[in-house]
Amino acid sequence: MSDGPVMLSPTEQRLMDLLSDGLPHTKKEMVPCLADPLGGEANVKTHLHNLRKKLLPRNEAVLCVIVGGRIKYQFSPAKYCPQSILRRETNEQRGS
Repeated sequence: MSDGPVMLSPTEQRLMDLLSDGLPHTKKEMVPCLADPLGGEANVKTHLHNLRKKLLPRNEAVLCVIVGGRIKYQFSPAKYCPQSILRRETNEQRGS
């Protein structure tokens, strides 16, 4: 686990600012965090992927949660992050 600061892009930082409230958010709610909001929800997905890769060494994650039948995203700090999620993402990065 890395304890140093995570170097985030300005867009990733805005996403973290939103997600750090601990509440689940839809991709639509995250679109205003983009440098170009016209990029849409598909662009949010790309930034979330990059953010997850940077958080993984710290045992932190952005989790997908189902709320009211809708997929939302929620930040999970290290002390609450399910270890099974961390293991799966690590295996996927290795190509297993």
